[in-house]
Formats: sequence, structure tokens, C-alpha cells
Amino acid sequence: MPIVVRHSFGFERLLTVWATREQNLLYITLCNEIDCVLTYTQSFTINGQSMWAEPNDFKQILASRAGFFVILPHVYHDGNIYNHIAHIQILKNGNGRITAWHGESYDIHEIKAYDTKSDILTFTSAGGAIGTMQLYKVSNANKLLEGADETHIPFDLPELSFELMELPSNYGKSDRSWEVDHFATLRLNSLSEAHVGIMKPPMFDPTMKYPLLVDVYGGPNSFRVRRVTPNPNMIYFSSHLNAIVVWIDGRGTSNRGWNLKSPVYKALGQYETQDTIDAVKLLISKYSYIDEQRVAIFGWSYGGFVSTYAGILDQGKTFKCAIAVAPVTDFMLYDNVHFQNSALLSETLQAELVHFTQLVYSNQDHNIGTRQAHLLMEIDRFLTNECFNDI
Repeated sequence: MPIVVRHSFGFERLLTVWATREQNLLYITLCNEIDCVLTYTQSFTINGQSMWAEPNDFKQILASRAGFFVILPHVYHDGNIYNHIAHIQILKNGNGRITAWHGESYDIHEIKAYDTKSDILTFTSAGGAIGTMQLYKVSNANKLLEGADETHIPFDLPELSFELMELPSNYGKSDRSWEVDHFATLRLNSLSEAHVGIMKPPMFDPTMKYPLLVDVYGGPNSFRVRRVTPNPNMIYFSSHLNAIVVWIDGRGTSNRGWNLKSPVYKALGQYETQDTIDAVKLLISKYSYIDEQRVAIFGWSYGGFVSTYAGILDQGKTFKCAIAVAPVTDFMLYDNVHFQNSALLSETLQAELVHFTQLVYSNQDHNIGTRQAHLLMEIDRFLTNECFNDI
């Protein structure tokens, strides 16, 4: 079995996390120089729902005096399954048992620190406004209440907080602060809820019509709607093309539990793509300033797969054009043979007599690191001349 991640534990011991090939069963073992003991087993099929173990969830496993803290799926009292932090106590025979859970109705993102002296655990998690990540601190993190089999410690966001800010020297000299300035939750046809972030161009006038560029990724357990300064490329497209840029987190994305994440298990492409299409249709109907005749979708890597598949499913009803950079077209080639993915796509488009433009960058990796200036110039021309041109 492949080793997903290794983490040292205690004196001359190694805590090892293994997964089956399908990543639906997880094994945590405690090893020394001679042998290993199976400490804990976690199934990723719970209450009729299935997911895969995410390697990133096990990047940070912190030791306590009696065991360790690890992110595991946990059934919460609202019926949803979230990524919560479990404290696993290691018994004398090497077996482990969960003595405490930490988390609420949101996914925990990362364990940050643990102080063994004060028994204080720190981690980041969703749980606040759309697109935000919170920093939490929990006291008595590994304590087991007397007479209890396990302890669940609920907590809420603090009602009082403060921020220390320093104004830049050129504050007030610019008339535009680039940001995702509008967030919304959309109820989709699937009855799931999509989070949406919207960035408007400079000098935005709600009485005018603007082209729409959808920047999609949609990969499992990812999220793109964030309260941060957007990607500089998207800022450029919004400004130069006088366009609205939108990010959408539908089914398959993280932060909101298995009810949202699990539909894409062994069904990649179906639900996240349909949610993207449905969300864009709702945005067009909701905001009169979006020009429904000038809508494009852009994606890179898994996002290129989603943008391509959205074009196939939509058949030009919503999106006038689609842009796919380093797209995945065959999951047998995923994250491995980049050019072959694109070659298969062009072969299919040619066979179906579909008009397309293809760029090939020799001696470049997945990020097209030293030729991005040319790529962005060509995308700009494509959007200007073929997508957002006057009709």
C-alpha cells in the first residue's frame, strides 16, 4: 500500500498513515525499529455516503501527552459529516481511541499548533462569512470528562475581535480597490447551495451591460470563492475588457461537509459542471447588468476539464466560448501527461467539426511558467475578438 504521509511521534517511533488504492479506508499505525501496531482505522463510507481520504488532511498530525490530533470525518448533530479534529489516545497495547472531537458545522482546514503544557489546540477553519477562514483556539483539547467515552467540545466565533492595520503611504490616491466586492448564496436546481464571488470592473455602472467571465476550477475538496485580492490575471481581464468576473463553489467543493462534497465521489465532472452552468443562469436572471450574449468560461487544469465539459453540456445556450488551459481530458493521464490530454481534446474537436484555436508551449510544464505573458495576450485577443465582440 502506498504511504500517504509520515509523521514522527514520540521517542524512536513513527506514526504512519496508509490508505487503500481507492483511498476509502485509512490506517494509522505506530511503528518502532522492529514492528508496527495498527492504532486506528477510519472508513470513508459513513451513513450511506462515501468520500476519499485527502492526503492534505494528514500533512499536520500533532502529538499530545497521551496521543495525537488528526483531522477525520465526523457525523455532526445536524446530520452532515464534517472534517473535525479528533484526539486519539494511544493505549498501552498500541491501540487508539478517540477521546475528544473539535469542530462545528463546517470543515476544519488545517491543524496549526498544539501546546502540550497548556493543552491548547489551534487550527484554521471555515465557519464565518462566505470566503473567509477563521483561526480557532481550543483549551482542554485532549481532556476526557470523567465517566465519559468521548468528549465533544462545541464553540462559536468570538463576538469581539480586533484588527491592527497600517495604511499604505499612497492610501486615498487610487480610486479603485481591486477585490471580490459581492458574495452571494444561490439555491440551485439540485437544491444544493452554491457560493458565488463577483468582481466588477472599474467605474461600474449597474445600468449598463457587461460581459461575464467565469473563472472555474471545481476540483474535489477545493474552494475558489475567497475574500482575498483576486488573481492578477483576472484583475487584468476585468479592467481591460470591462468585464465582470465570477467564481462559483458548488457541489464537490470544501468547507461545508460531505453533503456538498460527496456527490462527486466516483462521478467527477457531472455535478460540479452542472452546478456551474445553473449558477451562471441564475446570475444572468438575477443581475440585469450581465450581458447574456457575452458570457465566457475559463479554467486551468481541472478547471480546464470543467470549462470544456461545461461547453459540451451547455451547447452554446449560456456560454459563447470556453477557454481550457492544460485541461484534463482523460483521468488516466491526470497530473502526468499534459500534452497528451490536449492532443486528445483537439482530435475529438476535429472529428466533430468544432471550431477551436489551440496553442502549444514547448518545453513548458503544467504552469507554463515562462510563457504566461504570451498565453495571456492570446487569451485577451480571443476574448476580445471572438467572445466579447459586438454582436
